[in-house]
Amino acid sequence: MSFSKLFFILFFIPILSNAQIFSNEECAHTEFPIFNTFSEKKGIKINEYLDLCNYNHKIQNIKYRIPIKFYIYRKSNGKGGLSEKEIKEHIRYLNYYYSTNNTGLSFYLRPDIEYIDNDKLHKLNYISQAPFQTIKRKTKGCINVYITEKFKRNRLFHVPKNFSGTYNSATGGVIIANGVSSSTLAHEIGHYFGLKHPHRNWQSKVKGEPVSRTRLIPGTNTRMCEKKGDGLCDTPAEPKLTKYTNEKCVYTGWNVKDKYGTVYTPATNNIMSYTRNRECRDNFTPEQVALMLFTASTKKNAKNWSINNKDAKNYDFDYFEPDNSKETASEIFLRTRQTHTFHKIYTGKKKLKYEDNTDFLYFKLKTTKPQDYIIYLSESNYIFPEMDVTIYKNDKIILKKSINSKNKKIALKKIGKGKYFIKIHKKNDYKLITGYKIKVEKIKLN
Repeated sequence: MSFSKLFFILFFIPILSNAQIFSNEECAHTEFPIFNTFSEKKGIKINEYLDLCNYNHKIQNIKYRIPIKFYIYRKSNGKGGLSEKEIKEHIRYLNYYYSTNNTGLSFYLRPDIEYIDNDKLHKLNYISQAPFQTIKRKTKGCINVYITEKFKRNRLFHVPKNFSGTYNSATGGVIIANGVSSSTLAHEIGHYFGLKHPHRNWQSKVKGEPVSRTRLIPGTNTRMCEKKGDGLCDTPAEPKLTKYTNEKCVYTGWNVKDKYGTVYTPATNNIMSYTRNRECRDNFTPEQVALMLFTASTKKNAKNWSINNKDAKNYDFDYFEPDNSKETASEIFLRTRQTHTFHKIYTGKKKLKYEDNTDFLYFKLKTTKPQDYIIYLSESNYIFPEMDVTIYKNDKIILKKSINSKNKKIALKKIGKGKYFIKIHKKNDYKLITGYKIKVEKIKLN
């Protein structure tokens, strides 16, 4: 028997058996007991942690910049799977949910996307395949995300159960299926950083969380909401909302009560909840933010992800990334200035360093009459690099030019209707981050 099979039998089967009890058809995350309470580990309350790390709710507080490595499962002929554009959308939505809630966590794409072309794997099985894949294909220094066509669990004498995603707490891998809602990856990454479902154990007479936020565990001064449910007191207790919300995310369980006879009054927009319409989920609470930041601080790569790392200034990234191919090009609108950066990508290996040194942008012209345009490049908050700029109309190169700190304008004479790509490639290497501002404007040239 191979080591991997023995490892699976001894380690994963118990975990997966437990998952079958607690998991559900939406998210296959295994619900383990709450071990991450601050009162036990840090001697402070969870709601005090944000103050401890000088967190301000009113402004963006980026504490960690975290790379994401994607593994895309396709058919043996290479068909199916996500495109680079769709991968970019996952990253953009992930950053949207985490930035609008000021979580202090930002994410960027590692450029070495891996494609697995195998008819036997493009629809991963939850028990027999998924755990092996998160062990076999694992990259250090980042969050590993595996995207499959279908994510299912076969059941004896029953129809297979499909999942939208899972976080495997044993391997640290996140798996999601194609076509899931925009909040699904944010939900699974929430599990990665220690969050539980607010409806956790809601039907249990012993472990269920009461609606009251002040009810104490008998014989103690500890509130039940600190130990039951998701272990957080600012996430209202709730039943499983898939059954008790409509497509507009209106709560319909008006007569559903906890074991003490109190009617539930849940929020219906929490990212870790199970509203029927997943697009309604857009909120993390302050205690969820605190727990994620605390969990991030305990991760093996926390020091390298932290903005306080001496090399952190090398890993800054802009809102438009990933944008290193035509497929992932970011649109720039006329007379609108954008700021872009070139930066290093943390890999967890000293000898292996990826660098973001190419940006693709595009703009569209609808006028049929040829016009003159100019592309302005200028300094940002970073060192302005030497660059090669290539302009394409669709796939045809129409201009190439080298740019330096003294020559920052590109004239485009008499160009008409069409889609134009701008490829910007950094030529020189700096130890520090480099960047630029760019604007496209119509102008009359002599």
